[in-house]
Amino acid sequence: MRLRAQFVRTVVLSIAAVLAISFSTLAQTTPPRPAPATDEHFVGTAANFGPATGDTISIDLIRWSTPQESGPLATAARDKAASEVGAILKALPNLGYIWRSGSAVGAVIRHAASWKDRGEEHVVLATDSDLNLWKQDSATPAAAARPFTVLEIVIPANGVGTGKLSVDGKVIGDVAHQTIGIDGYGAAPVVVTGIKRVRGGS
Repeated sequence: MRLRAQFVRTVVLSIAAVLAISFSTLAQTTPPRPAPATDEHFVGTAANFGPATGDTISIDLIRWSTPQESGPLATAARDKAASEVGAILKALPNLGYIWRSGSAVGAVIRHAASWKDRGEEHVVLATDSDLNLWKQDSATPAAAARPFTVLEIVIPANGVGTGKLSVDGKVIGDVAHQTIGIDGYGAAPVVVTGIKRVRGGS
């Protein structure tokens, strides 16, 4: 089953990479400065995540967002326009996937940014799926899905990081780093632990 899921993920990522390139070509009359090409993979363990606690969370990233893609998103979040943030994200190209172990269906990454500060690497990923729904069990009435989720990861010098999720679409704009972040990050619970880069996918 795991091999089958990995095969499906490999095929999906290959198709997504082609579509991401095609989207960028068709959507711009003047080609923007390209984002650095990447083949980044991260893996961690879900924590404080309801029935998903203990599951492996895998991230496969095709490339980082370009400044042209990130600028309007950061501005909308800075201006507290949550509905506009969701609409902008949905229109952005597929940059990769966030997976939960045992599932061949991943949440599409629409925004990806990374920078370093005081020896720590910060990685921000945004998807137009509500990852907080993974916390619900079958006995709990389904909550209304939010239009997007931000996963904010901090990786210290030892290479093992943690991640937190946005709740109720509460985000802030970080125009300096051309990205968005979690509103109230310090008080937010850690939901992914032991996050590491891995080679060749998870």
